[in-house]
Amino acid sequence: RRLMLSLEQRFFGKQYMIMTDSTPADGMYFVKKGTVEILERPDSGRAEAAAPSRGAEGITVGSSSTALKVKKRLEADDSFAEGCLLLHWESNPFMARAADDCELWFLSRSTFNRIVIDFPLVRKLLREREAGLNLVTSNERRASANAILKAAEKARRKRAFFIHPDKHFFQAWAFLVLLVTLYNTLVLPLRVAFFENHVMSSTWVALDYLGDICLLADVVMRGAFLAFYDDNHLVIDRSKIF
Repeated sequence: RRLMLSLEQRFFGKQYMIMTDSTPADGMYFVKKGTVEILERPDSGRAEAAAPSRGAEGITVGSSSTALKVKKRLEADDSFAEGCLLLHWESNPFMARAADDCELWFLSRSTFNRIVIDFPLVRKLLREREAGLNLVTSNERRASANAILKAAEKARRKRAFFIHPDKHFFQAWAFLVLLVTLYNTLVLPLRVAFFENHVMSSTWVALDYLGDICLLADVVMRGAFLAFYDDNHLVIDRSKIF
């Protein structure tokens, strides 16, 4: 949740250069809306070609001196520049351009480093990745950043006590509460209407008290510990659950 609250919302117009080859990126981007083009400069052999051409991995646009190759197009829920969270780029390995009006969420390197301070396991993993950054390929850097983000989320969930709404425990508990509710709805009125003058056995009294305890426990569980989904995101923060 701290990662989500730390994201900075940014908007870019069509054809705006989000990342250039002259200014190193200092954070990663998440695509919320729109399309982002990942660009790279073609090699010298292709740069000599005057006319635009279609390559195996993308499209080359522009003249020979300023030609940029569209390597990939990113849509909503994609991300890019994860690698600069782990190391300081002296120059960007690629460029990024808004293909249309885009809404992006930005996570800076400094914010990411402040967040991982609270997670010793993540800090250890981060140090190990930084120690071997000279041997890590660009694809492995992307995987490392994603692994660190997942490790941070996993460590945070381990420290917090909550009840997952999709687990078998809660489903069984909901079935038990349903049975207690049916008992109170059907049996109690029947007993009051037809057995009012009869002496209640200890079994009936025990069932009544057990039903009340179950319903009270259900109120406490749902009000304080039951996580819920908000826009496909599992909310486990106690202050929001209560």
